[in-house]
Amino acid sequence: APGEAEVITIAEIISMMSSEGTVIDASADRYFEAVVQCDVEGGNYTNGNLPVAIENATAEKSAVTLYGSQVDPNTLGLAKGDKIKITLKAGLAKAQLYGGLYEVTGGKDETWCAIEKIGTSTVTPVVISDTDQLINYQGMTVTVNNSQPKENGRKWGDGTHTFISGGKEFTVYAKNTCAFAETVIDNTK
Repeated sequence: APGEAEVITIAEIISMMSSEGTVIDASADRYFEAVVQCDVEGGNYTNGNLPVAIENATAEKSAVTLYGSQVDPNTLGLAKGDKIKITLKAGLAKAQLYGGLYEVTGGKDETWCAIEKIGTSTVTPVVISDTDQLINYQGMTVTVNNSQPKENGRKWGDGTHTFISGGKEFTVYAKNTCAFAETVIDNTK
């Protein structure tokens, strides 16, 4: 049986990512603290995905996404800014690079992690200017400087939306349940 959980960093977890999934620690539970980045109340989340970042992080690769039904932020009652302790279970939690996403996951029917709310924190978006940087800030709250919607007159809740920043296009997905779903896009502002 594993002893007391040992600390692990997000950087250490990212360094062990593989497309097949790498067991984070076969013999000991590991834990880290992070801040919830998704906004369940505002509809800015995906079921079964819980993006978490180092508190007050502004550096690249400071976040991972927990994936699975047991980490659904809505089911857990988590809100953007909740500070949580994530305990990754020995032999069960895996670091998996899933289509380029830094994911921590486990077997569907296994209890591969435990989440405990330990406080709250302010989430301040990291401001970037180049959309090529987005991949390095995955799982983090970001603002893309000098961007504007390509479309005009559509409502936000219609799915994918194309934006332009620095002459480059990038796509943003909005759920029909987001807080601003009925707002009409006006690219003249």
